[in-house]
Amino acid sequence: MKNRLITFFCWFFQKKPPPCLQRFLFVSTTGLGDSLWAVPAIDGLKKTYPKIKIDLLTSAVGEKALRNNPAIDKVYTIKEPLFWSFFSLRKQLKMRYSHALIFHSSQRLILPLLIASYIPNRVGTKGQQKGLDHLLTVALTDKTHEITRREHLLSALDAKILDPKLRFFLTEEEKIEGEKWIQPYRKNAPLILVHAGAKDLYKCWPEKRFIELIKKLQQTLSCTIFLGYGQPKEKAAVTAIQKKTPGSILIEPKNLRLYAGILNHVDLVITNDTGPMHLASSLDTNVLAFFSATDPLRSGPYRENTAHILHQPRACTPCLARSCKRPFCMEQISVEKALEKTLEILHYPK
Repeated sequence: MKNRLITFFCWFFQKKPPPCLQRFLFVSTTGLGDSLWAVPAIDGLKKTYPKIKIDLLTSAVGEKALRNNPAIDKVYTIKEPLFWSFFSLRKQLKMRYSHALIFHSSQRLILPLLIASYIPNRVGTKGQQKGLDHLLTVALTDKTHEITRREHLLSALDAKILDPKLRFFLTEEEKIEGEKWIQPYRKNAPLILVHAGAKDLYKCWPEKRFIELIKKLQQTLSCTIFLGYGQPKEKAAVTAIQKKTPGSILIEPKNLRLYAGILNHVDLVITNDTGPMHLASSLDTNVLAFFSATDPLRSGPYRENTAHILHQPRACTPCLARSCKRPFCMEQISVEKALEKTLEILHYPK
């Protein structure tokens, strides 16, 4: 019923204005990793057409992740819920763009917003529009890595990705702030940040395994362990890990930009399949990430020399994903294997 009402609404906005070939809109309104995956495509389009203007419609997290990107001219940040800001955004977007490329959207109202803004060409991937694929003017089928999927969307503009590397644009002030934060802990031993949470439980390596790994690393390397988290709901688990690993240091995430500044100065980030994994990779920080239910060939680090994966096949067929109460598949990754890989990444013993 919702989609029928949306389709009926969009029927009133079928006017196609003359295309403005000098301005394009990219849409990426989900989380941190999805936002960072947009960087190679944005860069590729800008290098293909240096004189064009590239604007971005994104979430609050996306704005922080893509801030200071020199290829982006203007950023529209969605205020939640989108319903209340729909018409103010329409006023800003109206008749300004010939094409909108929808990289990723968690919002059902995004396509109606683009149509109501008279953007005649709407390029996206089939199966990712919450049942509204018919509102796309170009709908592509793609089951490759998320960066490659974005490159396929660029093909509608005769452009391609020239460099698949993720990048996060810290200012000099942000780099200095991160260094100041971490300097008191700098010794002649590795600095390791453990990000034990994730948006979804089925992506999480067991808490007890993180605790055991941290203790072994402290004994073996005499290293400093930082514990980070993203969403407030992750704090309880991370605090529990801190209580059982004396000497570990909890990082309260004041903001994403400061967290990135800290990640920029550690030697290794150990994490689940989550946004900070991509954030660390974009900063050329070493990463060790655990995968099982999700596929690293689709959502893992992409051609990153500093990224290392421990991957085990799913334990359940079909995968229960978000309905999973206990991710057995993640339990297949042993502490011994994680320790061995960590020591290998850090070149220990030298």
